[in-house]
Amino acid sequence: MIDTIVLPPAVHIALGVLVMIATLAAMAVTGLLAWRRKGMTAAGHWVMVAAQMALALQILVGVKLLDQGLGVMQLYIHYLGGLGAFFFFLVYYWFRPKTTIRQSWLAFAMSLLAFLFAVQSYFIGQAYVA
Repeated sequence: MIDTIVLPPAVHIALGVLVMIATLAAMAVTGLLAWRRKGMTAAGHWVMVAAQMALALQILVGVKLLDQGLGVMQLYIHYLGGLGAFFFFLVYYWFRPKTTIRQSWLAFAMSLLAFLFAVQSYFIGQAYVA
């Protein structure tokens, strides 16, 4: 059934913009929490979850487009950058510090790296779209 679904590349591009916005929001919220020396609040966790959901959806759509034979001319750095953004959020949960101040700083650092990787992936991908 999934093989019969055909996705246009515009879906992947639109999701790329959503990922950049979501990771930017995660970076902003966690940065504000770190700057105010607060621990991770519910809002901080939810904005990180939203960014991860956007990334997961983007990855799934990208895999589907590869299955359709699209995107084979992309550079691997585009693929690795997208997965790298997701990986940085995982690092936060793997190594979450015990103190609340360090939690928010680690969340900010990982959100910043995820945002930078998402932006890098988007623009590398755009450079190779026909």
